[in-house]
Amino acid sequence: MRGSRSIYGSNEPLFIIDGIPGSYSQVNPSDIESVDVLKDASSTAIYGSAGANGVVIITTKRGKEGKATVNFDAYYGFSGSPNYKHGMVGDEWVNYQREAYKYKNGDYPSDMSALFGNQDYTDAYNAGKWIDWIDEASGNTATTQKYSLSVSGGSEKTKIFASTSYNREEGLLSNDNLNKYSLRLNIDQEIFSWAKMGFTSNLTYQDRNQGVKNTFTKGLSSFPLGDMLMIKNGKINHEYITGQYSPLGDFIEDQYVNNTRSTYLNVSGYLELSPIKDFTFTSRINGTLSDSRQGQYWGDQCNANRPSYAGSPHAAITNKNAWNYTWENILSYNTTIAKDHNIGGSVITSWNKNQNDSSLAAASGQMVDRWSFWRLASGASQHVESDFAQTQKMSFAVR
Repeated sequence: MRGSRSIYGSNEPLFIIDGIPGSYSQVNPSDIESVDVLKDASSTAIYGSAGANGVVIITTKRGKEGKATVNFDAYYGFSGSPNYKHGMVGDEWVNYQREAYKYKNGDYPSDMSALFGNQDYTDAYNAGKWIDWIDEASGNTATTQKYSLSVSGGSEKTKIFASTSYNREEGLLSNDNLNKYSLRLNIDQEIFSWAKMGFTSNLTYQDRNQGVKNTFTKGLSSFPLGDMLMIKNGKINHEYITGQYSPLGDFIEDQYVNNTRSTYLNVSGYLELSPIKDFTFTSRINGTLSDSRQGQYWGDQCNANRPSYAGSPHAAITNKNAWNYTWENILSYNTTIAKDHNIGGSVITSWNKNQNDSSLAAASGQMVDRWSFWRLASGASQHVESDFAQTQKMSFAVR
């Protein structure tokens, strides 16, 4: 919203979801009722320094009085073919190599054998075994599928909104995909004419496999002649011609894995009291738990960059855990004098605590690729890291 405003900190705006700071990426878009953007200094002032990058207020759907309403939404989209630069093949590549040969040796090569200097290369050229590595790397069509089912309804005193959704995304790389599942339950209950309470919950689970972009970079500069696939089984040929190794090494079975599984739970409840005319007291408490496990494996034949300390092959497991809670209390007064004059005031307190910890266990030198990142003890050398961070904040505001 405001460009880069911090060298080391986040440049994202502050997302306020149902009155509490939260993560936009964990909200199902189909559950959103409204979005408000606060962008000037006066409107974001109430959030202090946390609102320096702007504030986005998201309100999710709540139940409404009346008969139950069921909604189903389905979406399928694709991005088409990628417009990446392609490496040279055929006459274009040969002419380029001939010019390079002349620049180095002072004259054009007498025949193709002199140009290649390798009989296997000459044989592949004569057989027309050209390979467009960019075409092969981006063979997937990037697609997105979204399915969402929601139920809303309630009585005069009890209102409920519930939803579930499933997202499936496929990237241009065959090893890049995402499965995401989410559940939401919002309840509002009137206890007395002067008291009501509510409950909001959001549960999200993700299973993601990530590819690496250097597949395309390596494809541009790879030798374009040879047998991309093995004749005997049709699998990717690592050394596809003498001395040349496939830029598709990450797609060879059991050679590269980058899988992250994460669970996110956000639960909040509120109590609203107005026993005295023109006065309203609201107390809201929110808790968030998130947990993730990232498993990675780099085999001898993959092209993905390994950590600087890693040997080959190398495996790593990263576990991250985070929790936070926020407790806010708001006492407000609003009245009207002589029909045209409105007077209002608010006193706000907010307590927030965050805690994050992570651990990394890694090892190099595994003997069997099929073990992937599951048997770190089999590595010849181990590497361990851990981290912990905690923040807490007490805020006050009077208006």
